[in-house]
Amino acid sequence: MDTQVVETPTQLTAAIKVERSLLDRAKGNDLEAITTMFRQFMSPDETIYFAEHCGLLGFWGLGTHSFACLSNRRLASLQVGAFGRVHYNDGFLEHGNSGVVYQPSLLKLWFIAQSCG
Repeated sequence: MDTQVVETPTQLTAAIKVERSLLDRAKGNDLEAITTMFRQFMSPDETIYFAEHCGLLGFWGLGTHSFACLSNRRLASLQVGAFGRVHYNDGFLEHGNSGVVYQPSLLKLWFIAQSCG
């Protein structure tokens, strides 16, 4: 199996990685691949009831792929875009709390670095 489960990062500065082969399988609506992507943000004792690829927003190759997940504790969405952009958003079912993890595209950082150097 070519997937890798990544534990929840303990530092807010840790990069979020979604392996290419895992993402390709998830885009094909592979439940195991989508579950693996969401497990990075959930505790091990959570039960996932529903996970699905919701489609592509934007142009092919540059668009953003959207995923949804429902567990026994939260409703979550995950958007994976071009050049390493990852946006995770969740809302807990028992409270009115929610959280967001956003990692911007590395392409913008590259342009800034090139213009300064």
